[in-house]
Amino acid sequence: MTSALKWTEGHYLTTIWIILNTFIFAPYTSYQIYTYYQHKTQASFFFNRRPDMVLAFCVCGLMTLTLVMPVCYGWEVFSNKDLQTEHYGYIIILYFVAATFIIGYWRAWHVWFDAKSKMEAATNTWSQRLNNTQQAMWFQRYKHNIGNSKWTTKWLSVSALLLTIVFIVVISLFE
Repeated sequence: MTSALKWTEGHYLTTIWIILNTFIFAPYTSYQIYTYYQHKTQASFFFNRRPDMVLAFCVCGLMTLTLVMPVCYGWEVFSNKDLQTEHYGYIIILYFVAATFIIGYWRAWHVWFDAKSKMEAATNTWSQRLNNTQQAMWFQRYKHNIGNSKWTTKWLSVSALLLTIVFIVVISLFE
């Protein structure tokens, strides 16, 4: 026995939100990403500030806004779901939002690390380096691991994969 879906205020608001994301936010964000990508070599401020990370941040944010949120919210609102499975859509949304924030923090870390490393290299003289190597060269010592974007990408990816596996196992155990 199927019943017709009775539209409430929540259904209308969700539909409007999905339409806004699909027809206004997504094209605008896509255009901004395309414009940035086409002119990234002309903007020296962005070019020196990790443009590959900016592109990853924008793509993850765009995917979250245009695909993940409308699909998950649409599923939550328009489907006849069981209350036990209600949290899955929100978990997926939070996962993508967290990934967007982590990419933003990852980029901020490397921009900050590069700036501090350059400041350290400019202010340290040879005599300071020879006299106090433990304190004077902190950023130079860690430039090839926590200051290297490929190294941090590898460890962030491994950490995200392990935490995702642990999260799935924990969710499965408590159901």
